[in-house]
Order: sequence, then C-alpha cells, then structure tokens
Amino acid sequence: MRAPGSSLDRVVLAGHAFGLVALYRGLPLQVPPSLHVANGTVWLGAPMVAFLLPAAVTLTDRLLRGLYLAPEGGEPGAHADAIYDAIMLRVSLLVIGTHGSSSLACSASCPVDRGRPCSCQRCWERR
Repeated sequence: MRAPGSSLDRVVLAGHAFGLVALYRGLPLQVPPSLHVANGTVWLGAPMVAFLLPAAVTLTDRLLRGLYLAPEGGEPGAHADAIYDAIMLRVSLLVIGTHGSSSLACSASCPVDRGRPCSCQRCWERR
C-alpha cells in the first residue's frame, strides 16, 4: 500500500494548487454548465475546470489500484505495488501537467491590457 504523502499525492496536490491559482487569477466566469436559480444563474464551469482533473486522477488511482494489485485467482507479484505506483505517477504527471498549463493559460491576464484585442469576458464587458 502506498504511504500518505507519496509522490502521487504531491502531484495531485499540485494540480489542486494550479486550480486555485487559476480561480484566483480569474478563469472565464460564464463557463457552462450552469444552474438557474431564483436569484440568477450560478455558473459551475470555472470550479470544474479548476478541480475536475486532479479529482479524476485521485479517483482513477483508487479504482485501478484494487484491480491491478489483486488479480483474479492469484497473488500480486513481489514488485506489483512499486510497478503500479511508477505507472500511475507518470500518467498523473501527464494529466496534471496538461491541466496546469491549460488552466493557467485560461486564466492569464487579458491581452487588451497590453493593447491587443481578445474575446474574453472582461473585454466583452468593456464594449
């Protein structure tokens, strides 16, 4: 069994940190899906963009660990835990790296501030 605080846990924590930074820097506000309530519309897309992939990595690890380490009709090999951890670490690095670069790019400062037009929410509100 993997110890708490392992490399995979640190990668997932970094993914959540990327999401928090992206939310703080300002992801686009009106990202679908949304809920229509009495006081207006609640947009759920920005938190989903920020936290869905790190949560999916954790869920995938939890679900696949039992399948990989407990094969039907036999005991797992001597190094099965280390092999699984190495595979999952590499997959999670790919997913979290893609998540971090895309979410931070989506929340980058508006290019209009540097004199270039764009189609972000702040630019539409200024028109």
